Amino acid sequence: MEYESYVNVNIKNLKDNVKYIKNNYAYDYYILNVSNEAFYHGMYIINYLTGIDYLYVNSLNDLRLVRKYNKNIAVIYDGIINEDIIYEGIINNAILVIKDKSVLSMGDIKDDLEFIVKVDPLGYEGLSKKVDMQDIFDLANSNSHLKFKGIMAKLEEQNYDDFKYITSVVKNWDLLILNFEDDKKKIRNSNAILVDYSIYGYNNIKKSLFKKEEGNLKQVFSLNSKIVNIVKETKKKKTIYLGIVPLGYYRGIGDKLTKVRINNKFYLIQKITSQYMIVVVDEDIKINDKVIITDESLPLENYYDGNILGYLATWGKNLPVIYDGEVNLVG
Repeated sequence: MEYESYVNVNIKNLKDNVKYIKNNYAYDYYILNVSNEAFYHGMYIINYLTGIDYLYVNSLNDLRLVRKYNKNIAVIYDGIINEDIIYEGIINNAILVIKDKSVLSMGDIKDDLEFIVKVDPLGYEGLSKKVDMQDIFDLANSNSHLKFKGIMAKLEEQNYDDFKYITSVVKNWDLLILNFEDDKKKIRNSNAILVDYSIYGYNNIKKSLFKKEEGNLKQVFSLNSKIVNIVKETKKKKTIYLGIVPLGYYRGIGDKLTKVRINNKFYLIQKITSQYMIVVVDEDIKINDKVIITDESLPLENYYDGNILGYLATWGKNLPVIYDGEVNLVG
């Protein structure tokens, strides 16, 4: 089926980004954040992922979407927890991130439940006391269904000794998640890293571990449309060709966009209306010619430093999402 306008997810770019990160940043485990329906690329994208050990979500809806497409991949759930969520975690085979020892006392847990403890020496989000960590292990030891998987902590290097003291009761773990994509450097002993924007090919966090300016990460999504009409105008004996593209403000096109690519050539946008873009073209451009509004060669962050996800969310919700030719609605 042909669409006038659509979002395309470039699977080769996706796989190249994963490969680049793994080749340049050495960890035992790589965890990909697929929250918000894989940052509006659609959860269907996980069908094409290779080289990722765990997925990470922060909502029940995303957890369910992951299991819709993949029953086996390990998923870390880091969201609100209550008795119902514990049950959902068990039936969806999720690893729950707990920030309070009281969580393990909720309900009567009679099926295996894996969990990760979030630690925060500053006490904002996570355990900040050694005694609380000990209490968690006492609870786990009293219920054979509770399976300790590892520790997650967002640390600065100067807080590492406090972290080490809090977790000194822990003897063994599979995952020690101390690095996140926006960190400036590797935290000692971390055997896992949680990545997000880099896999999708954009990263507007300054001084981050993964820098987009390295030029090796490629924007995964592209926004595509076509010329639906050409208007020929004559002004002062000069002929001007205007291509009409059926994307406007109502579908998330913003005024900062200045050009598009048609037949491997850039053309300036003259005007954006609620329904259309009007592009100054030439006589070589024909009706139905493909128009690329943004892709790896015309990345969206060239125009929008801090709101890329907002635009992609609008497009993903209002346009078909195609995975290199395979059509699927976001979800």
